[in-house]
Amino acid sequence: MFAQTNHIYGELFGPGLFSSINYERDLSLEKKVFVRMGYGFFSMTTTGLIASTKLSINPLILGVHKYWGNKWRFEVGGGISYWMIKLEGDNMLDFSGLNFDFEGSYPMYYASLGLRYQNPEGGLTMKLGLSPTIVSAEGQSASIISPHVGIGYAF
Repeated sequence: MFAQTNHIYGELFGPGLFSSINYERDLSLEKKVFVRMGYGFFSMTTTGLIASTKLSINPLILGVHKYWGNKWRFEVGGGISYWMIKLEGDNMLDFSGLNFDFEGSYPMYYASLGLRYQNPEGGLTMKLGLSPTIVSAEGQSASIISPHVGIGYAF
């Protein structure tokens, strides 16, 4: 049988921050290298005595990953998580060591290391791993090391 070349999945945490929807497409002849495209969502609100502030970050994810194995696969990869940041309210918010008092779009860089179950004939997939992200915006920088867990379908 031929290995499946399309994969769509939802992921919690990782480069999408809180949650993301992702599509992968195999690029190599050996079916071991794929490109990842995704859209993530993160939002947090703080409420003070007088006003509240809401921070929304919507990452666009683009990466290249390589895997080894058949049904149980070891995976390593990396790419860009392009954060679109929106801040509503007058207060500054702290998230992972960054003080957000700004809006805009900023490229962040992520890596991914994990294990996935994906039958070469297609069907249900599951993945688990770690995704460190280097965050740098408006003269501030931090590192986020986040676990990721995903479930999807290969076809």
